[in-house]
Amino acid sequence: MKLYIPKAPKPTLTAMTLTPAQNGTSPKYVTFEGLYRIYGIGRMKAYQLANDGFIRSVKLGDSKSGRVRVLFDVKSVRRHGSSKAL
Repeated sequence: MKLYIPKAPKPTLTAMTLTPAQNGTSPKYVTFEGLYRIYGIGRMKAYQLANDGFIRSVKLGDSKSGRVRVLFDVKSVRRHGSSKAL
């Protein structure tokens, strides 16, 4: 009889790894999860703000394979949040 041992999940870049560290530093970029966790901005609202030019986003990955990660610039989110209520 063969014993099934599940593989550990691959580490991913999530909001958990991008939240401010214990030394007081804050991240420069966050994912959708980080944007929601820190600022309460959902995926659709984030896309709208980025498309309208209010916040800056960066796409990482290969569009041919379909694996693209969208990161949002925290400084631009803070700047928009201080100028207008999210």
